Amino acid sequence: MSAREIAPLRYWVKAIFDFALAKGFGQAAGLLSGLIYVRAMPVEQYALFGLCMTAISMMSVGSDLGITGSLSYFWRRGLQEKTNFDTKLALVRRIRDILFVLAGIAGAFMLLSSAPKAGHVFTVVSLCFGLALAQTWLQMNVSVSSHVLLLEGRQRTSYIAEASGSAVRLVAALLMLVSGATSAVFALIGGLLGASATAAYIKRNERSYWTQERPSPQDSADLRRYFISVLPSVLVFTFRDPLVMWLTATRAGTVAVADVFALSRISLIFAIIGNFATIVVVPRLATITDDRTFAKSLAGALTIQAGICAMLFAVTLAAPQLILLLIGSKYAHLTAEVVILAATASASVLTSFLVLCARLRGWVGLDPPLAVLQLGITLAACFNWPFQSTADVLYLNLLLAAVGLGLSVLVMLIGWRVPHLVEGRGRREAATPQ
Repeated sequence: MSAREIAPLRYWVKAIFDFALAKGFGQAAGLLSGLIYVRAMPVEQYALFGLCMTAISMMSVGSDLGITGSLSYFWRRGLQEKTNFDTKLALVRRIRDILFVLAGIAGAFMLLSSAPKAGHVFTVVSLCFGLALAQTWLQMNVSVSSHVLLLEGRQRTSYIAEASGSAVRLVAALLMLVSGATSAVFALIGGLLGASATAAYIKRNERSYWTQERPSPQDSADLRRYFISVLPSVLVFTFRDPLVMWLTATRAGTVAVADVFALSRISLIFAIIGNFATIVVVPRLATITDDRTFAKSLAGALTIQAGICAMLFAVTLAAPQLILLLIGSKYAHLTAEVVILAATASASVLTSFLVLCARLRGWVGLDPPLAVLQLGITLAACFNWPFQSTADVLYLNLLLAAVGLGLSVLVMLIGWRVPHLVEGRGRREAATPQ
C-alpha cells in the first residue's frame, strides 16, 4: 500500500476517534436531555414543546435556504480556481440576516396559529415563540462559523463547541427533573442557554474571515445563481415538516403531536450517522478535486451509512418495545409506529447526504423542476391524507421521505452520466470557452 493510500486511512481513523470522543459526548448529552424532556413533561406541555421545536427547525432552515451549503461548493471551487473565499462568506452572512427576518414571520404564523388551536394559552405561546426566535438567531450565526471550521479541518473545535451547548441543555433538563418545573417554557430556556454556550465558545476560537475587500459583482452573481437554483427545493423542504405538524395539530390533536415528536427523539440515533457525514465526510470531500477519488470516497461513505441504517432498522423491527423504553411508558404502545419512524429516518439520512454531495459538486440545475414535482406530491398527499392517528402521520412522513430519496438518487445518477444536465447555469458558463 502506498503512502498516498495510507494517508486517507489515517485521516479517517483520527476523524472517527475525534467524532466518537468529542462529538459523541455532545450527541449523548443531547439525546439524554431530549429523553428527560419526553419522559418528564406532561403530554400537553410536550406537544407545545414539539410545536416550538418544529418552528425553530423551520426558522433555522428558512434563514438558510441552502445558502450556507454553498460555502462548501465555493471552498472547493476556490481550491480549484484560486478564487477569493472571504467575500463569498461575507455575502452569505448578509443574506442570512435578511432571510432570518422573513423566516421569523413564517415561524410566528406557524406557531401562533397552531398552538392555540391545540388548547394552549396565547400568552404562553407568545413567550415560547420569543425564546424560540432568540435560540434560532444564535444557532444561525453558529451554523455559519461552524461550517467554516469544518472546511478548515478544525472539527475538534466544532465538536467541543456543540458539546458545551449540549452539556448546558443536559444540566437544564436535570434541573427540570429535580424541580418538577416540567413546562415547555423551562425547556426552551434550557435550549437558549445551550445555544448561548455554543456561540460563546465558537466566538472565542474562530478565525476572523472579515475582509475589507468588497464583494465583486462576480461574487454576487455566482452566489445568486447558486441560491436561485437551490431555493425551490429548499423551500419545499423548509415547509414540508411544519405543514405536516400543523395539519397534525389542527386535525389529529395534541396526543398525536406529542406521539410524533416523542418518536422523533428516537430518530436522533439515526441523526448521529447523518451528522458524521455532514461534519466529517462532506468537508473532506470538499477538498478532493480529482473526480475519480471523489466518486470512490462518496460511494464508500454511502455504503457504510446505508449499512448502519439497515442494521438499526433491523434492530427496531426485531425489538420495538426495547427501543420504546427510551421514551417512557406513556409511549410504550407505539410499537408499529416506531418501525415506520426507523424506515423514515433511514431514508432521510441517506437523502441528506446525497443532497449535500450534489450541491458540493454544483449539481443544482434540476433542483427547480424537481422541487415543483416534490411540492405537487407533498400538497396532494397532505391535503388528501387521513390525519386520524399517529400512524397516519408517520406513514405520510415515510412517503415524503421516500420521494425525496428517489429524487436525490436520480440527480446523482444523472450527474455522473450526463453532468451538463444537472450543473448550475453559472458553473456551465464558467466551463464554456469564451
